[in-house]
Amino acid sequence: MAPNYWHVLSSVKRTVNWQEMMCSSRTGSAKPKHSVLAAPTVVLFAPMLIVVALMPAPSQLAYGAHFTRTIRTYMPLPPKMPSATAGATIPASTAGTAVTTIPTATALASSSWGAPTPVDPNGGVITSVSCPASNFCMAVDSGGNAMSWNGSDWSVPELVDSSGAHLYSVSCPSALFCMAAGSGGYGVGYIDGKWTQPQVIDPSGGGFGITSVSCVSRAFCLAVDGSGNALSWNGSTWSAPLSIDPGSGGMSVSCPSSSFCMAVDDNGRVMQYVAGAWEPPQDILSGEILSDISCVSPSFCLATSYFGDALVFDGVSWSSPVSMDSAGYGLSVSCPTSYYCVAVDSSGNAIVYNGVSWSTPSSVDTSGFSSVSCGSVESCVG
Repeated sequence: MAPNYWHVLSSVKRTVNWQEMMCSSRTGSAKPKHSVLAAPTVVLFAPMLIVVALMPAPSQLAYGAHFTRTIRTYMPLPPKMPSATAGATIPASTAGTAVTTIPTATALASSSWGAPTPVDPNGGVITSVSCPASNFCMAVDSGGNAMSWNGSDWSVPELVDSSGAHLYSVSCPSALFCMAAGSGGYGVGYIDGKWTQPQVIDPSGGGFGITSVSCVSRAFCLAVDGSGNALSWNGSTWSAPLSIDPGSGGMSVSCPSSSFCMAVDDNGRVMQYVAGAWEPPQDILSGEILSDISCVSPSFCLATSYFGDALVFDGVSWSSPVSMDSAGYGLSVSCPTSYYCVAVDSSGNAIVYNGVSWSTPSSVDTSGFSSVSCGSVESCVG
């Protein structure tokens, strides 16, 4: 699922969640700026989706730029529904030629979110969350801390990067392995329940550092940085940074396998990683910021833009953009299957895609979301 970094008033998925995007207009240039942020809390979405929410600290409301973090769990309806209330019928991803009947996007969106849960009393801002299963999630914050979820409780924040770097992104292919990265080009691994020592893996990342990381297994991860570079992990070492997107900054990357990844940038372009090589950037939404991407397989990816558009990749080409969220911006998205995706925005809205259409935005937390991760179609956290 997509692990991602994003700016403070955008979704936290795997980008600079602790920054703000300042845009003069929909087509204007965006310049991120650092913000001082307060302690985070988390909100859970069940079955289980993890979404990170931005909440103003009561004592700091007058300053406007301070936020706390909460996590909320979301409990969507199960994918199989009686025909009387079912929506579109589409091929099931795990049943060969069989079909699965799923709820309408609106029905899915009406599923309940849990109450926000404070998870980070240390004062950091939760920037990214990754849930490989319904009973495990890992979240990281702007202070170099990490917190894990076992399906019912969050652990006490653990300082895993004492270098002073901000962790922007985390990706966990299993409960036994995660990789986190962030400012200064620092990376740190979580292996068999223990965090490794942080190390500089991308000295060329520029002021933004590593903005997003996506791991398929403990033997393969791929990361992108704010200077248009990519680097890969082979299970023991990181490669040298490779320029894949000159003149732009990587926003998010998603790898459903070690032979296929898709990355998006801040100029409306995508880059495909196929069989160990990067293809040239492709313009799919010229001049716009693509905030996040989530790929299920080489034949399905869903990308979101900072201003509420969504585009779908079918393995050959990208669809035209569809405006699905005019109420917020800085979208984060997570797709456990091709017929179930959840997007969240900085205004606290959640929007659900059922493989055919999008629900209308549903207000979940007025403090806003920064990231979302769905461990399955039955569980998301954000």
